[in-house]
Amino acid sequence: MSSPASSISTSTSPLLTYILANEPPFKSRARLPSLYSSFHLLRATNPDGYTANAIAWETALQHAVQAGVVPDQKDMLSLQTGEELLGALELEGEGGLGRPAGVGGVVDEAIAAERMIPREEFLAVKRNFYEGRGWARVSKRFLGWGLRQLGLGGGGNTPLPTGYFVMIGLVEEAGRKVLGDLKPRDTQIDRVWPMDRFKHEAARLLGQDSGLTDSDVRILLVHLSRDKSQVAYDDQVVKFRGSGEGDPSISTQDITIASLKSLIADLNAQIETLASKVGVSAEKARLAVSQKNRISALAQLRSRRMFENLLEKRTQALLQVEGVYVKIEEAADQVAIVQVMKESTTVLRGLNTKIGGPETVDEVIEGLRDEMTKVDDVSTVISQAGQESSGLDESAIDDELDMLEKEQHAEVEEQESQRVGQKLDSINTPVLPEPQRSKDSEKAKDSNGQTLSNTSMSLEPAETTTVDKNTSAVGRMSINEPGSATDKETQEKHVAHENADAIPT
Repeated sequence: MSSPASSISTSTSPLLTYILANEPPFKSRARLPSLYSSFHLLRATNPDGYTANAIAWETALQHAVQAGVVPDQKDMLSLQTGEELLGALELEGEGGLGRPAGVGGVVDEAIAAERMIPREEFLAVKRNFYEGRGWARVSKRFLGWGLRQLGLGGGGNTPLPTGYFVMIGLVEEAGRKVLGDLKPRDTQIDRVWPMDRFKHEAARLLGQDSGLTDSDVRILLVHLSRDKSQVAYDDQVVKFRGSGEGDPSISTQDITIASLKSLIADLNAQIETLASKVGVSAEKARLAVSQKNRISALAQLRSRRMFENLLEKRTQALLQVEGVYVKIEEAADQVAIVQVMKESTTVLRGLNTKIGGPETVDEVIEGLRDEMTKVDDVSTVISQAGQESSGLDESAIDDELDMLEKEQHAEVEEQESQRVGQKLDSINTPVLPEPQRSKDSEKAKDSNGQTLSNTSMSLEPAETTTVDKNTSAVGRMSINEPGSATDKETQEKHVAHENADAIPT
C-alpha cells in the first residue's frame, strides 16, 4: 500500500503548481504532510518546527503575489485571502492532503507581527508606519489572536481571515526599487513626473508588463510619501524630494511642468504612429502599382500625403513645446543658482561681520607683529645673559686652541720627516758585488784591530761625505723621469760607487 505522500496529485490551480515547483520546502514530498497539517500544536512541543512551517507558508504566499498567480487578483502588493485562496491551495487525488490547516494561523500571526496590514487601514492611517507601530491593535477583528496566544481563545485551527492585506515586505522592496531608479538627482524640473509616466515606469521596474493596478499605485505612493517622506503627489503629479530639501510639496509650476512633459510624451507617441502610417501607406501604394491597381495606389498616396502633413504639424508643435520646456528648465536652473548665491551672500556677510572689516584685520596683524618682536627681544636678552653668567675668558680659549693646532702641526711635520728619513736610509744602503764583499771581509780579518780603529777614526767624515753625496744623488733622481728603467739603474750604480769611495781603506 502506497503512502499518502507518494500518491499526491496536484490540482490544476496555477497557484499550487507555482508553489510546488518553486518553493524549496514544498518540493519535498516528505515534508508536505507537516506543512498541510494543523501545525499550530508544534508551537509548544517543537517551536523550531512551527517557525519553519510558518515562514515557508508566508514566503510562498509572498512570492506567489509577486508572480501574479493568486486567483482572482492582479495586485502585486497585497494578498486577497478567503475560501478561494484555500481552494487554490488544496491537494486533491488519492492520498491528497486537502486544504492546508495552518494557513489561517500563519496569516493571523503575520498580521499581529505587522508584516501584513489590512489594506483599508494601511491607506487610511495618517501617521508614519515606522513611528509607534501598533497596527494590529487598531482593528478589533484580530484581538482574538492575542487571546489565543495566552491560551484564552480556545483550541483548534485558526480560521483564515478574509479580506485584502498589504504585504509590507513587498511594499518596502518596491519602494527601494522606485527610489533607486526613478528618483532624479539632477535639476529641480527633473523631479516632477506626470502621474501616467510614473505608473508606466514603476510597472516596468516591478516587472508588471500589464501595468500596476490603482490599488498598487496608491499603496506605493502612500508608502513613499507618508512613511519615507520622499514624494508628494496628487491625481496628476508625482514630485520627488530633492537633496537637502524638506518635505516636498506640489506648486502650480510643478503642475505646469508635468503637463508639458505629458504633452511632449503624447506628441512623441503621435509622431511615431504617424511615421509608421506614412511608411505603411507608401508600401501599400507600391503594392497596388505592382498589381496594376491605379485607384488603390492613388488612395494610398493620398493617405500618405495626409499623414505626412499631419506628421509635419505634430513635429512643429513638438519643437515649440520642447522650446518652452527648455526655457522653463533654464529658468528653474537660474532660480536654483540665484538661491545659492543669496545663501552664499548671507554666509559671507555674517563672516565679514565677525571679522570686522579691513581696519580690524590691520590692527590684528600690527599687534601680532609687535608681540613677535617682543618674543625676539626676550630671546636676545636671555642669550646675552647666558654668555655673561658663564665667566669664561674667550681670548684665552682662542689662544689655547691655537696652541693645540700648532702642536698638532708639529707632530704631523715630525712624522713626515721620519718617513722621509726612513726612505733615505733605504736608498743609502750600498749593494756591493759578491767579490768585493769577500775582499773587504778578508781585509777586515787581516788587519784586525788596526782596520777597526782606522774605520772608527775616519767614520765621521765619511758619513758626512756620504750624506752630502746622497743628498745630491736624491736631487738628481727627482729630476729624472720616475718611470724610466735606465735612469733608475744608473742612479743605483752611481750611489753604490759613491758609497764605496766613502768607505775608508
